[in-house]
Amino acid sequence: FYTIQVIYNRTQQVIPLLMVATIWYLFITTALSVIQYYIERYFARGAVRELPPTPWQKLAGWLKR
Repeated sequence: FYTIQVIYNRTQQVIPLLMVATIWYLFITTALSVIQYYIERYFARGAVRELPPTPWQKLAGWLKR
C-alpha cells in the first residue's frame, strides 16, 4: 500500500493506481483463500472419515458426466 502512495505522489493519477491496488488485493486474497482452504482440509482429516472432494476433483467429476 505504501508503494502505491509513493507512486501517487509522483504522478497524481488516482484511477490507474486504484485499479492496480484492486488487482493486487484480489490476487493476494485469492491466494490466501486457497492456502486457507488446504490448511483447513489438512486439519479436518482427524474430524471427518472421508474428506469432501477438492474443487479440482469436483470439476473432473462434473466433466466426466
